[in-house]
Amino acid sequence: MMRCAWRLALSGALIGLALVSASASQETVGPATGTDQAFIQSQIRRWTEEVRKDPQDFETLAAIGAAFGKLGQHAAAIEYFRRAIAVNPKYTEAYVGMASVKIRALARLGELLRLSGSASVRVSR
Repeated sequence: MMRCAWRLALSGALIGLALVSASASQETVGPATGTDQAFIQSQIRRWTEEVRKDPQDFETLAAIGAAFGKLGQHAAAIEYFRRAIAVNPKYTEAYVGMASVKIRALARLGELLRLSGSASVRVSR
């Protein structure tokens, strides 16, 4: 099935931004704000409609995951990446995107713990 080049490019750009956000200082790079946020939200709505029409469209599912990740909505991002992987387990971009979102979520947790003054945290599975 032929995919739209613009969607792939934007998805890749969003995943790239997520990776930059994961590795950069939280003070300099964070979730989207202002007009970027409005644009990303409009893309999520548009892509969600596309997925309703074609639930097997793993590239669009991953693009939605990347968009939610850029908005800082980690749980939603991970869910969409998981859906993309369920449709196509060989789609490496979904694994990379999910990993970057998880890294950002952990970085945010660490930041919150530092702010709260907690010295240790027990993580349960």
